Amino acid sequence: ATDRLAAPVYDDRLRVLAKLWTLQSHFSEVLGHTELADRLRRQSLSLLEEPELADQDTRAEKAHLFRLMGHRAIHTDPKKSRQLLEQSLALYEDLGDPWETANTLRALGRSAWLASDYAEMRQRFQQSLAIFRSLGDPDGISSVIWWFSMIAFLQGEAEKAEQLARESLAIQTDRFSLANGLKGLANTLVLSGKYTEAHSLYEEALAIFTDLGVRHQIDVIVPAYQSWAKMGLGLYEQAHAQAAEALEVARQVRSWRDIGWTLLVLGSIALVEGAYTEAQCLLQESIAAYQETEKRDELAWALACAGYAARGSGQPAQARRHLCEALRIGVEIGAFMPLITALPAVALLLADAGGTARGEPERTVELYALASRHPYVARSRWVEDVAGREIEALAATLPPEVVAAAQERGRARDLWATVEELLAELGG
Repeated sequence: ATDRLAAPVYDDRLRVLAKLWTLQSHFSEVLGHTELADRLRRQSLSLLEEPELADQDTRAEKAHLFRLMGHRAIHTDPKKSRQLLEQSLALYEDLGDPWETANTLRALGRSAWLASDYAEMRQRFQQSLAIFRSLGDPDGISSVIWWFSMIAFLQGEAEKAEQLARESLAIQTDRFSLANGLKGLANTLVLSGKYTEAHSLYEEALAIFTDLGVRHQIDVIVPAYQSWAKMGLGLYEQAHAQAAEALEVARQVRSWRDIGWTLLVLGSIALVEGAYTEAQCLLQESIAAYQETEKRDELAWALACAGYAARGSGQPAQARRHLCEALRIGVEIGAFMPLITALPAVALLLADAGGTARGEPERTVELYALASRHPYVARSRWVEDVAGREIEALAATLPPEVVAAAQERGRARDLWATVEELLAELGG
């Protein structure tokens, strides 16, 4: 179509050509041809700004182009991404196009996810969902429900996250959405400690994405998440191989969030191996990558793991700083994963001589019981290897009735209130 439009036959040839280049850029990016996609978008934007089109209404073409450019920039330049998506939204609202407005609101919700702004995520997705419902669009409804599942996941509401993910899957009508839904459901199952089932769903999602040719999902997203599930199962060698391959591709496309995530996985695996210096290097690089984005929940997650590495390297003061920062960010934005990851490490610090002024082993057992109340911790081989066995060995030195009482107190605690107490105590 673009070849035929090269000849000046049609009155609106340039506008249609710009639209086609935009569409072509989208599928080029999906297939992994990012340089071609970027070039086609530059061509399209340049064409839309030609003087010949000054008297034509190109708002729809520009709005679509800005949204795709915003999607492209979401992991490389978050501020630019937000700016482009806001421009797209303003144009679609001006055009009075409800379906495209809903799509762009959903994209802005995704941008808020990258900024770890859960309140804005909820607001954007509620606006998008209301429009999709009014239009009776099942795919749009399904995709937004999927994102509400993600909000529940981020806040540690495992049952709600799984229920919403299954609700989204039940109304999906196309294979791409099915694969995305399977991946999302797998994420919620990891949060519930159902690592084996999650691993299987990642495999299903990967098979569909592979058949469709969605390169970034095939090369980076699904393998990176699956390596996380494999950590929970104790399949560290496999997890390392997958995360390392995904990291290589993420570096090529400068996707900072994916770089941060894969380095977080690799650093976490190094902790299990007792390679604390290597873990510190990987996790510091992960932290630096996350600082290129606004994704503070995963930044805090990386800080929590860096706390384990610093403790293992005999740096208790540094460990406390990392853990306090992880807990502080987690409480500030309402993120569950940094808290539940950091808590066993804080429990270990409390047991260390000189780690804190109050080093009673009973409190270590109590805090670990609180963390273990959550299946993500209780069923994780990784947590057992980096913290659980050491705390269990400590508990074995105490009278059984003391351990039982401490565990009962821990299970009765509220996670968020306990973290606030620890921050006050540790100077966070």
